[in-house]
Amino acid sequence: MGAVKGASLAAKRITDCRRGHPMANRSRLPPSATATEIYAVGANGTDETRLTNTGENDSPFWSPEGGKIAFASRRDGNWEIYVMDADGRNARRLTNDQDTDRFPAWSPDGNHIAFASNRDDNWEIYKTNAKGGSATNLTNNPAMEDANDAPPSWSSDATRIVFAATGHPRYSRFLRRALGIASILVQTALQMGLVLLAMMRWDLPFLSLTLVFALNAALSVSQAQDYDLRLVVTAALAGLVADALVRGLKPSAAKPEALRLFAFTVPVVYYALFFVVLMLTRGVGWSTHLWTGAIVLAGVTGWLLSYVLLAALRIPQKQEHGG
Repeated sequence: MGAVKGASLAAKRITDCRRGHPMANRSRLPPSATATEIYAVGANGTDETRLTNTGENDSPFWSPEGGKIAFASRRDGNWEIYVMDADGRNARRLTNDQDTDRFPAWSPDGNHIAFASNRDDNWEIYKTNAKGGSATNLTNNPAMEDANDAPPSWSSDATRIVFAATGHPRYSRFLRRALGIASILVQTALQMGLVLLAMMRWDLPFLSLTLVFALNAALSVSQAQDYDLRLVVTAALAGLVADALVRGLKPSAAKPEALRLFAFTVPVVYYALFFVVLMLTRGVGWSTHLWTGAIVLAGVTGWLLSYVLLAALRIPQKQEHGG
C-alpha cells in the first residue's frame, strides 16, 4: 500500500474514442463507450495509481484508518456500494438491491457506512455495517429527496449525519408507479394515434417510422436533465421494426386484421426494447410483473386505437350511403 498511502482519491472518466464519447450523466453511460474509474494520487500530485478496472466506479471514500476504500460501482449492472483494499485489491459488494445505492461515507469510528439509495422509490439516507449486512433507513421521509446528488457526512464522534435534501410533494410508491404506467399508456396513445392516421392518409416510405420514432425520442430526452443516447437508439430500432411490419403486413382499412396486429405489435416491441435496455444497463426498479404488464397494456392501447380509427373511417361512408 506504499504507493497509495497518504493519497487522495478521484474518479476519472475513461473514454474509448473508437466507440463513443462521454455523456452528461455517468450513471447512464453505456459501458462499451466510456467508464469512470477510481485513482489514488499522492497529496503532492505524484504516484498516481489506478485502483479499479471494471465497469463504472465513483464516489470513493477512505476508511478512517486508511486501509480500505468504500465506493459505488455499476460493474454488476446496478449501482451498489463496494469496499476494496487501499491498493484496489479484494473488492467486495456491500449492498445488494435492485435499485440504486450511491455516495458512501465511512463513519469516523470505522464501524458503519452511510449511503444514499432510492430503493423505496425515494432517495433516503441508509446505514449499514462496514462488514456487510442489512441496511437501515435513517431518514424515511417520502416528502424529501435526500442526498441524491451529494454524499452524507458524519460528525467527528460518529453520532450524527448531515445531508442535503430537496422537498417535494408526498407521493406513495403505488401512486408513483401508477403515474409511470399512465405515462406509458398516454405516450402510446399519442404516438400510435398519429402513426395510424398517417398510414391511413399516405403511403409511408420505408424508414419513415424509424425517423419519426428516433426524432420523438431525441426531443423527449433532450428535455431531461441528462441526455441518454441509448433511448434514441432503442426508439429507432422499434421504428425499424414498425417499418418492416408496414411493408410485410400492409395494414390498411381494407385489411383491418393486419391493422390491428400492427397497432398491437409496435408498442409491444417499443417498450419491450426499452425495458430490456434498462435491465442490461441501469436496472429496472419495477417488479417483473409490473414492467411486463406495462408492455402488454401498451399493446392493448394500440389495438383499441385501431378499432376507434376504423370506426371513425366508417362514419363518412355511412353518411354518404344514407344520403
